[in-house]
Amino acid sequence: MPGDLSVGEIAGTRMACPEEIMSVENRYLHALRNTTRHGFLSGTLALTWQHNGTLHTMRFSPRAPQE
Repeated sequence: MPGDLSVGEIAGTRMACPEEIMSVENRYLHALRNTTRHGFLSGTLALTWQHNGTLHTMRFSPRAPQE
């Protein structure tokens, strides 16, 4: 179905960062693994995922070109 998305295994480095940073990374990877839909909202990439029965959306904006 258009807009459906399936994310497979996610690979990453397991750097030894402070716990606060690792917590953010773990939440992000959890959300990414559970992403089921993608689309564009106001010109930004939007990924939808579900946690505890509630839908959430992550939005990604393009980075400004570096000079």
